[in-house]
Amino acid sequence: MPRSAMTPPKKTMAFRRLGDLFVVVHTAALPRDDEWDAYFEALSRLDPMKTRNLVFTRGGGPNADQRARVKALLNGRTSLVSVITESLWVRTIVKVLQWDNPQMRVFSPDEMDEAYRHLQLTPAEIEAASREMAAMRRELGV
Repeated sequence: MPRSAMTPPKKTMAFRRLGDLFVVVHTAALPRDDEWDAYFEALSRLDPMKTRNLVFTRGGGPNADQRARVKALLNGRTSLVSVITESLWVRTIVKVLQWDNPQMRVFSPDEMDEAYRHLQLTPAEIEAASREMAAMRRELGV
């Protein structure tokens, strides 16, 4: 059997749910559909107005079809989202997405405290989210 057939595809994103908080990490690549579908399925089980998302990305993020699914899920509602990135491309995409979700904000990695405040995280939530984000960053190599 060829090696490529045995090697699983490289992960492009990971997420953890901590109560109503989703902690998401993206590599620089667009998320694979199977990874996005798992995240979207978990997200769609909850009322978007009662969830918060803390997202770290090296430049990857949902493609147009994936973003359309989120827009349909929101259906005019808003959800607290903090996106942490250095990517100008992601910052631009977030600015566009804010038209549909004005509670989405983008922060640089040195603005983590502001990102946490935007999501109204408690000290215990900050500790848990930081721990999970660090673990996923190691897992994905970002």
